[in-house]
Amino acid sequence: MPRRAARSLLLAALLVTAWLLCHATFAELDVVWLSLVPVFALVLPLMAGRYVGERTIARLADARRAALRPRAAAAPPARRPPAAHHGSGGLLLARRLAGRAPPRALAAR
Repeated sequence: MPRRAARSLLLAALLVTAWLLCHATFAELDVVWLSLVPVFALVLPLMAGRYVGERTIARLADARRAALRPRAAAAPPARRPPAAHHGSGGLLLARRLAGRAPPRALAAR
């Protein structure tokens, strides 16, 4: 038997013995011991070297790693021609106020 398992069994036996002695001596301490049962239920597996829910945590971590893995690169989507840009703000005002450029003959004078 591994040393950790033997130590856990010894601790459990000591706890049961202490509970029996307290129950025989002080009947009202029974409520205190019952409130500590959840603590013992978590501490005993930790003393044995196990973590409660470790398999579930490992399975969830593996699933997350698989979801984050990069997938094979697919062909990029076909590019659409750019939509006509009508401008906004100051550019919209400038386009509205801008007229046709003067003819070259008038610009040369």
